[in-house]
Amino acid sequence: MFTDSHCHIEDDATAFRAGEAGVGVILNAGKDLDEAAAQLLMCERMDSLRAAQSAADRGRPAGVAGELNGTGAGGGEGTGAGDGDGGSGENEQSAGRGSEACGGTMKRIIPQMWTSAGVHPDSAPNKLGRIGVAEIVRAAEHPKVIAIGECGLDYHYGADAKAEQKEMFARHIEAAGITGLPLMIHQREAEDDMLDMLRRGAEKFGGLAGVIHCFTSTQAFADAVRELGFYISASGIVTFKSGADVAAVFASYPADKILIETDSPYLAPVPYRGKTNEPAFVVKTAEKIAAIKGLTIEETARITTDNFFKLYRKAKR
Repeated sequence: MFTDSHCHIEDDATAFRAGEAGVGVILNAGKDLDEAAAQLLMCERMDSLRAAQSAADRGRPAGVAGELNGTGAGGGEGTGAGDGDGGSGENEQSAGRGSEACGGTMKRIIPQMWTSAGVHPDSAPNKLGRIGVAEIVRAAEHPKVIAIGECGLDYHYGADAKAEQKEMFARHIEAAGITGLPLMIHQREAEDDMLDMLRRGAEKFGGLAGVIHCFTSTQAFADAVRELGFYISASGIVTFKSGADVAAVFASYPADKILIETDSPYLAPVPYRGKTNEPAFVVKTAEKIAAIKGLTIEETARITTDNFFKLYRKAKR
């Protein structure tokens, strides 16, 4: 079973295609507390569907696997909208390969889904007046919220708003310290400030937990966050020719501190690069990590899923 530890999806059909690909766990990351209600409802729908499937399975003769009728790859027309040519047929192919990678024929999976509470750094300047530590902590009380974020610092696009980003990130660190939930961190071209803030937060709270999602930074930054006990997460970038340096970082990082993700709808892995990304495609990132680490695909799926539940302790299998 694969895990997509960070994505942004809005429709159930995308989640069902992920299940057909062998993706059993999805973290549908929050970027804006103002949009959290829709994500929470989606998580709750997945729970209801899983419960219904489980009840149906209990009523079937032994050995008969349950399926969710009327869902799957055929229900998501236009998933390749980014190019206009990534339709459901190609997604069906991906799903089939993912299931085979997990060991052949398998029961259709309705993924477990969780979300997070936070404000993306791009939105920080517009949210400072309305979202403080108390609002983040309150949002994190929901049972389906297992992380604080997506939060962090992005100086590539937001260099003119460094002060506002740092203030908002400080609020997320405070919320993480109060709740004990891990940070889901976005970092781009802000390594020095990021490390300074994380180290001060860890000192204040006796340690912090978290992940640098969609890791694209240097070996030195990886070494520094490793000292803090943080995970790093591989996106489709590790499959790109231009991602060789990033892949090298994952080669040296401990396998028990690595997650995999899609960050969909962005950054589709090879061979889907340029198309709209989705959780079903995390299988391709897993294949790359397996090759980098000298693991089988089954080992990679198991290790990265185990890592997910070690980091996100509020989530229960």
